[in-house]
Amino acid sequence: MSSNDERIAVLETTISHIDTSLIEIKQDIKTLTESTRQEMKSMNEKMDSRFDKMNDRLWNLFFWMIAGFASTLGIVAHALHWI
Repeated sequence: MSSNDERIAVLETTISHIDTSLIEIKQDIKTLTESTRQEMKSMNEKMDSRFDKMNDRLWNLFFWMIAGFASTLGIVAHALHWI
């Protein structure tokens, strides 16, 4: 009978160690998830600001292009005596 009691004691100890390990793994996953969320949030903010800068730059270049076309059209119209 004592051999069964010893086996049960070993199983209880093993279960206790497994439970402790699972709790540690769960805590590690929580910290990893939080740090990943923070990194993704900061990366998202950086990308948003960079896209905003790029969008502003593209609009600026678009306006310069329109001005260039308008001035070229004006020069052509003047050269052909349209105006």
